[in-house]
Amino acid sequence: MRCMPIRIGNATGFLCSSGVRRPKCSVAGCQEPSAYQCDFPLSGRAKGRTCNRNLCAGHRRQQPVSALFGESVDYCPAHDTAANSQPAPSAQGVLPWVK
Repeated sequence: MRCMPIRIGNATGFLCSSGVRRPKCSVAGCQEPSAYQCDFPLSGRAKGRTCNRNLCAGHRRQQPVSALFGESVDYCPAHDTAANSQPAPSAQGVLPWVK
């Protein structure tokens, strides 16, 4: 049990907690704590949702979304392979300066 001192006004006390356990990485054989989730968009009945597999930093695969703003999404190894095997969407007609 972890305890930490807290101060409210002139009073001092201790706040103790057993802590919240992070889920483990969902890749087979990995026991690292998860800090990320897979953002791969699902299709079919789950359309509109994402994979949400728990991933550690070592199994997280970043996919750039916007080079302009430096944004990215995280994919699990299986969905990273699937995303890289599909042709990249064309920016033609979406961005006015791309012809």
